[in-house]
Amino acid sequence: CELVSMVNCSRYLPPVPTQGGGRGGSSRLLFHCIIRISVLCSFICVSLLSNSMLLLVFRRKPPLLQVANRFILNLLIADLLQTAVVMPWVVAGSLPSFWPLSDHLCTAMVTLMHLFAYASINTIVLVSVDRYLSIIYPLSYPNKMTTLWGAMFILATWLVSLIQSTPPAFGWGDIGFDRDSSLCLILWNSSASYTALNILLSFLFPGAILVACYGMVFRAARRQNALVHPMRPRIPEPEEDDVDRKDPKPSFHMIPRRRLFKPSPYHCKAARVIFVIITSFILCMGPYCVLAIVSSVVGPAHPWVNTWVFLLFFLQCCLHPYTYGYMHKSIKKELAFLLLRLFCRGPIGQNSSMDNNFPMADSRTFHSHYSVASAWKA
Repeated sequence: CELVSMVNCSRYLPPVPTQGGGRGGSSRLLFHCIIRISVLCSFICVSLLSNSMLLLVFRRKPPLLQVANRFILNLLIADLLQTAVVMPWVVAGSLPSFWPLSDHLCTAMVTLMHLFAYASINTIVLVSVDRYLSIIYPLSYPNKMTTLWGAMFILATWLVSLIQSTPPAFGWGDIGFDRDSSLCLILWNSSASYTALNILLSFLFPGAILVACYGMVFRAARRQNALVHPMRPRIPEPEEDDVDRKDPKPSFHMIPRRRLFKPSPYHCKAARVIFVIITSFILCMGPYCVLAIVSSVVGPAHPWVNTWVFLLFFLQCCLHPYTYGYMHKSIKKELAFLLLRLFCRGPIGQNSSMDNNFPMADSRTFHSHYSVASAWKA
């Protein structure tokens, strides 16, 4: 125990200057801080702008706030809290000789960072399950997924996220300020059990649910596409010798046309949306979990490794508005109209088709002839 405490305490000691003078180490540290602060500030601007625009769309168009879109709204709120509360403190901690202000403040910052991250991950899992149920069971889904159940699921995501993020604050794991990286982070080598639980709950288990749900949704989309657009066998073209033997002047109808088969646009969009969702999740959360494994086994990672892993971790706040908002057809239309109102001087009359022909993401508006293609068209 004394050895572990000595290792942990050494993380709070100032960095030892390398041979060759302190100017080189100070300049490299300053360059490191400038790069991190610049990228984080750009993330803050992009995340605040994109998430706020989607919130304005939902506020201006209340009919969009069906049960399925309320899950997306909850995801936007979690990303906004991560951007407005946690990221500025990470920027402040990156300034040379700024931290530590307080050990309790460092613990609170890391706890809030994991709280909002877990809320975002749990909401993504909830959205994937909701889409799976609405597409696989379109008839029974509207009666089961009511507004009350949707609110209870949203509340459950925050309660579960609170339980998942608070163990280090109560002694299961350790949180400290790494002076080499200028970051408040979890000391993964302080508790192997919490490291394993964190990797399971933040990456492996949600990733398996995403792949399973969207995989079955994609299979359903292919089956629906095969029923709507059945594949017809190609008619082989007659050879030139046979045509000349039967009729020296063949008519136009005797030569069958070559039918070109192209994939359905809805089928392609379903594959594209699924690929973007799963890839963005792996890109943002995968390196963070790999860093936890390496740090718990080998030891502290290099400062540049910590920086890039944290940047990818915060990148999800910028990607979620695109993957879950701007790829939604009705939200995209309403956002375009909102931008026209903001930047055009004259009054704009909104087309009635834009108001009344929105395909809602909630399945309670779907009828018995609901198709998978119409879901991805939305």
